[in-house]
Amino acid sequence: MDGEFPDDSDGRVLKMMAERGLDMSRPVKFEFSIHVEDEENAKIVLEGLKAAGVGDAKEIIFDEGELEDGEEMTKENEEFWPSWTVYVYQSMVPGYERVIEFQRTLAEICKEHGKPDGWTVELN
Repeated sequence: MDGEFPDDSDGRVLKMMAERGLDMSRPVKFEFSIHVEDEENAKIVLEGLKAAGVGDAKEIIFDEGELEDGEEMTKENEEFWPSWTVYVYQSMVPGYERVIEFQRTLAEICKEHGKPDGWTVELN
């Protein structure tokens, strides 16, 4: 299945990566995000990830939601600020099944303390 890309958000991004010439047979650095409600839950999720040995690296980021000079508040900013996010970095060969399985693992670890909220890839 890793050579095929289903028509969902993960599949579309992986397909776009392949179409743009990314070598899909070599590991790349993925950044998975987990949305959490507050610092306490962020610490619980981070500890769970560490205990499970998941990810090459992990960190908690708090975005207090400061506007840049001249920037106006938007509905999206109001909805998502302030926010706590736990990031998990994992080097792996891009593939649909691998991405889905990693997200399932994250969901199982964070359960009621947070929710996986997408991923990006660091392209050089």
